[in-house]
Amino acid sequence: MNARHRIRLAGPWKTEVHHSSSHHELAGKHLKAALDGIGEPLGHPFYGKLTLRRNFNLPTGLDEHSVVWLCVEGLPLRAPCEIILNRQPLDRTGGEEAIGRVTKFGVTDNLETFNRVEIALTCDHEFTPVQLDENFNKVMVQTSVWLEIE
Repeated sequence: MNARHRIRLAGPWKTEVHHSSSHHELAGKHLKAALDGIGEPLGHPFYGKLTLRRNFNLPTGLDEHSVVWLCVEGLPLRAPCEIILNRQPLDRTGGEEAIGRVTKFGVTDNLETFNRVEIALTCDHEFTPVQLDENFNKVMVQTSVWLEIE
């Protein structure tokens, strides 16, 4: 596979709220999540700690020369955040390539037939890309996640 190919990991994402200083009643709840990309915040700001999860299958058409990147846009490196692929934390201190607001992790050797990406994120009054819908049953996150294959 010589050309660069992008696979958006837009949905379905699920959220587990570990703690919320803005909405105490949400602690311990599991909510649907939408990664809406980069844009204007909509809804009620979320402050606290949560984990976003999404499963995906191994991309087809990979060969021994393929390189696969997990790309995340919209989470500044200063954000208290951990990105995990298949139970292995990805290194945000040098094991990635940062281009503008996009952070790319080389994950070719970490992929399995069935995969799970998790983003553990702490949101505070300084930084929250997370909003809650008007009914407080859905999380909207101002970030994008995708696989890039070259």
